Amino acid sequence: MTYINKYLQDKFGFNEDLEDKIDEESKRKYTLEKLIPPLKFNNLPIVLRRFAKAFQENKLSQGDISYLRQNLIEFADKHKEIPELASARLYEYEALLLDSQGMHQDAKTSISQAEALLTGKRKLVTDWGEAIYLHESRVAKPYHQKNLNNTPNARKKPIYKRKLFYAALVILLIVAWQPVANWYAVVSATPTQKAMADSLHLTSKGRVIFFETKPQLMDTNAFADVCPSDANEAVEGCYDPNTNRIYVRVMPDELKSAETVTSAHEMLHAAYQKYDTSTLKIINSMVEDQYSSMNDPELTSRVTDYNQSEPGAQDAELYAILGSEFGNLNPDLESEYSKYFTDRQTEISAASETKNTFDAYTSQLDSQGKVIDSENSLADKYYGASISWANAGNAYEDDYYYNLYLNEYNQASRDIDSYNQLVDKYNLLIDEFSGKVYTPLSQPQKSNQ
Repeated sequence: MTYINKYLQDKFGFNEDLEDKIDEESKRKYTLEKLIPPLKFNNLPIVLRRFAKAFQENKLSQGDISYLRQNLIEFADKHKEIPELASARLYEYEALLLDSQGMHQDAKTSISQAEALLTGKRKLVTDWGEAIYLHESRVAKPYHQKNLNNTPNARKKPIYKRKLFYAALVILLIVAWQPVANWYAVVSATPTQKAMADSLHLTSKGRVIFFETKPQLMDTNAFADVCPSDANEAVEGCYDPNTNRIYVRVMPDELKSAETVTSAHEMLHAAYQKYDTSTLKIINSMVEDQYSSMNDPELTSRVTDYNQSEPGAQDAELYAILGSEFGNLNPDLESEYSKYFTDRQTEISAASETKNTFDAYTSQLDSQGKVIDSENSLADKYYGASISWANAGNAYEDDYYYNLYLNEYNQASRDIDSYNQLVDKYNLLIDEFSGKVYTPLSQPQKSNQ
C-alpha cells in the first residue's frame, strides 16, 4: 500500500485495540488469523502465501493445520457455487495443507485439479504449489540424460581437464549473466513500462530493477485478483517478492500523480529486497533515525496501520514511503535514494499533487458551506423583518423584505445544488482512488502493455 491521505484514513482506517476484545476461548483462532487471514473469495492468494510463509517459519503446529483444513472444508461447504479461479486457489490451498501433513499423493491430486482449472496466463500462487505439481510431472515424464562416460571420447578426456573446463564455464556464466540479464530487462520492456520508468526519473540502476519486475498497470478488476486487500484498505499497488513483480492500479485522470508515487514506492520495495542482511541493518537504522526525527501525525498513523496489517514490515515500508513521498531527508538517506532516482523531486511533487487534489475539494466544500450558511442566515433575517412589518401593517416594508428573503433563499438553493454535486464528485473520486469503483485502462495503455 502506498499513499493514503488523511481523509482516506478517516474514511477507511481502523484503530481498535483488538487484543482487549479477545477472550480466552478465541485466543487460538485470533493467533492463527494474525498469521493467516480467514478465507474470503477476494483474499485467497494472500491466504496461500501467508500459510506457506508461516509453515516455512515453523509457526504452525499440526493441530493448527488440522484446524485450517477444517475451516477450508466448512468454507467450501458453505459456498456451493464457486468460480473456477477461486476453486483453483482453494485446491492449491488444500494441496499445501495435505502436503504439510505428509499426505503427498493426495496433495498431488489436489494440485492437479488446481492446475486444470487455471486458464490463459494464470498460474499457481506459491512456489510450493509449483513444486508439488512439477514433481508429479517429473514422475510422469522422466528426463533421460545421456551418460557421456559410456562414449569412447569422454573416457579418453582427462578428468582434471573436464573439471577445469566446467569451472571456467561456470565463472564465465557468473560474470556475464548479470549484465546480459540487465540488458534483456531493459530491451524487453514494453512501451507502457518505459513510459512508467520515464515518469519516475530513474537512474540506470533504478531502471534495471524496475524493468526486472515487469511492472504492469492494471484495471480495477484485474488488480483485485493479483493484489487482494482488506475492505478497510485502499491499495494502489503491490510488489510480490515471490515472483518479483510490480502491479499498479490505474487511476482516474485527476489522480494520475498517484500512479507515479505508487510505481516509485513499489520499485523501492524491489530494491530493498536485493540487499543482504548486514546492509539492511545499516539502511534500517538510517530509516528509523529519519522517522524518529519527524513529527508527522499522518505518517505515524500509516505506520501504525502497517504494523497491524503487516507485522515486522515497518522498516521496509518506511524505506519505500520516505523515498517516494518525502524530501529534505538525512544526507545518508538522500545518498541511498540517489542510487535509484536522478530527480526524486518528481515523486515528492506527485505525492503533494495527489494530496492537494483532495485538499482542493475539501477546501472548496468548506468555502461553499460557509457561503450557504451566510445566505441562510440573511434569508432568516429578511424573513423575520418581513413578518415584523406585516404584523405592523406596513405592506410596503413587508414586500421589500420578503423579496430580499426570496432572493437569498433562491440563491442558497442554487448553491446547495452546486454543493451537493461537488460532494458527489468528491465521493466518486475517493471511491475510484480506493478501488471501490471500476477504473478501466485506456485503449493506448491496453495496446502498449
